[in-house]
Amino acid sequence: MKRTTVVTVAAAFALSLLPTAAHAAWWNPSSWWKHKATTTLALSDISTTTVSSVSAEPTIADLYKRIAELEDKLDKARKALAEAGKVIDEQEAEKKIEEKTEKKAPVETISLNEGIAHAKAAIVSVETATSTGPGVIINSQGTVLVAAHSVWATKEGVGVVGMPDMVTVRVGGTEKQGKLVGFDEASDAAVYEITPKGSYSYVKIASASTPTVDVPVAVFAADRSAVQGVVSKKVSSGSEATFSKEPSREGGIAINADGAVVGLSGKSSCKILQEMSTCLQYASTIRGVNATKIIAGMRLYKDKKEHSKIEELVRGKFDGMYRATNESTLVGYAISSVTGKSSFDNFNAKLGQDQDGKVTKLYLQKLKSSAEIIGTALDFLKNQADSLNIFFINEESSILTLGNYQRSTIAKIQSLNKAKLAEYQKQVALWSKKKNEYDAYLADPSQSTHDYLLEEGVVVEEMADYLAKEKQWTLDLYSGENAAIF
Repeated sequence: MKRTTVVTVAAAFALSLLPTAAHAAWWNPSSWWKHKATTTLALSDISTTTVSSVSAEPTIADLYKRIAELEDKLDKARKALAEAGKVIDEQEAEKKIEEKTEKKAPVETISLNEGIAHAKAAIVSVETATSTGPGVIINSQGTVLVAAHSVWATKEGVGVVGMPDMVTVRVGGTEKQGKLVGFDEASDAAVYEITPKGSYSYVKIASASTPTVDVPVAVFAADRSAVQGVVSKKVSSGSEATFSKEPSREGGIAINADGAVVGLSGKSSCKILQEMSTCLQYASTIRGVNATKIIAGMRLYKDKKEHSKIEELVRGKFDGMYRATNESTLVGYAISSVTGKSSFDNFNAKLGQDQDGKVTKLYLQKLKSSAEIIGTALDFLKNQADSLNIFFINEESSILTLGNYQRSTIAKIQSLNKAKLAEYQKQVALWSKKKNEYDAYLADPSQSTHDYLLEEGVVVEEMADYLAKEKQWTLDLYSGENAAIF
């Protein structure tokens, strides 16, 4: 039976029953025998029941029989109405699904053909003696971006040791050599420069670091084949995209509708399984790439396995700067002594009630002790900077053997460190004078005004903020990327 027929039949059945129930008042048995009428269900697929008038008084058996007949009718009516409602619900559900599909279809089925066609000529195969991975040319000079894991260099007994210095780059049907420029193990990205130099077809890297949700993407494999999908959600390492067909199993080059590179896709995995273990949907994480530093020669490791002697020396010095600053009690004590329970706020409230100069004297003693502690902390920072400056001077010739990016990083840090050394030297001298100044006022507290004390209290508190910022600056400078490249 068609759905429309079911709805019609159910409605007719329910309507035919209503006059009978209303007129017969079946809950009042006496009305059944006083009203002479015939009620027939006009449904071709339901048995017709006719009630004829009788003049004799009904027996108990007749009453029970009649009750059973009417209850049977009501039960059929309820089932028919329920069935009609179910059909309507199914129709509404299907309609909603269709509407949802129609709304989502533009996202999932947006054609990336133009973007794929635009990017295809720039897709290359990057090959080593043991592996192959897809790459993409990102400028006309032949700079190639590739997923680092697809061409890692390994060493027996050690494991992954970095990237191979030279690879084969297959551009169309032509084989060329590629020389390592840099890589970032954390973002799984590496860059090679094609040699010899030439003018190559390329695509740009998209301005956004990773694609946003519901944006269509395509992932290229090393053979230039592409699988289309859509970004489904943001994840900690980038964006997760889903595909109805399996993209490059070992990861690939992800592009958008404009053909611009939006990142590198990781290994694909099955997201939704059908019966018999057939995969209906695949997922892959797309990581954004900041190629600027890599092109500049950055070689960033998560856990570097091999180091040259000078790399070990630099890394050890940076780790020492970080550890000494982080563990030093001098800076922390200077900060807490100024901002702790006996802060200047407590003295400020009492200055107006100072009748005999006792509060003023206590205030000056607090200033003097703070100046001494701050001077000690500043002297520690100065000595740290001086030690590093001497290290750079002594290892100047060895530093020249490092890579370009390592040398440029050291040059920046050396310049910053020299500036900080000069700054700390001035601060140490200033706070030595401050201590002597407060000591002189202690000899004759009456010479200091309340305004002077309040102003100096602010100066000391600001110095506590300065020390906190300098500590964090030092920790940031000698950790993270700056340490990991050695």
